[in-house]
Amino acid sequence: MPPLNTIAANHYVLSGNRSGSPIQVTYATELSASGAVLSYTAGGETSIFIPGQLSTDDLEIGTLISVSLGSGGEPIRTAQVLTVLIPEVLFSTAASPSAGSTEGVDIASLLVFTQVSTPGGPHFLPAAAQSYEVVMLQGKAYLDTN
Repeated sequence: MPPLNTIAANHYVLSGNRSGSPIQVTYATELSASGAVLSYTAGGETSIFIPGQLSTDDLEIGTLISVSLGSGGEPIRTAQVLTVLIPEVLFSTAASPSAGSTEGVDIASLLVFTQVSTPGGPHFLPAAAQSYEVVMLQGKAYLDTN
């Protein structure tokens, strides 16, 4: 539970590089009436994920958010999951604007790509294989009061 007289950031913009290509993750907890929205941009393509597609896990240091980036087919099925850590950032209610957005607080985070390959078709793997790639992210956390 946040300390008294504080309010949590509700808009995060994070960026980094994956294999030399820029990526961006934007997360807003109150962007729509239906709840949080996460967008992921890589290679000029943007994917937007809504509450039913987000898996969240609240931790002491923030929130882990996971989304499926899709899967491949035969002979070996693969699935890629993106997991981002959204750090907890608190603003003082005494200094919060009544309307608009704060200037933002610099934050660092990380993004984990998990690829899972499972047996299938005539080329069975002896077991599911997982690989991970970690990308460091930098950005800002905001309190958007609009």
